[in-house]
Amino acid sequence: MTAAKPRTAPLVRVRLPSTLATRAGVARLLEVRAASVEAALQAVGTAHPQLAPTLWCGPGVLNPNVMVFHNET
Repeated sequence: MTAAKPRTAPLVRVRLPSTLATRAGVARLLEVRAASVEAALQAVGTAHPQLAPTLWCGPGVLNPNVMVFHNET
């Protein structure tokens, strides 16, 4: 019997508005591995700390000015 492979979180694409991306000095399209929307936004904030204050207004509290569209193409 072979051991099961550990599951990796899916690749998630996070699209930023051009003004936010430009101000933060990052690409408009960021890719992270995350199992949930919250985890994806946390990964973006960790990878790009300059975005964290814009995304979050407290630990686990999404900034009310952030709009999230799930499964948009």
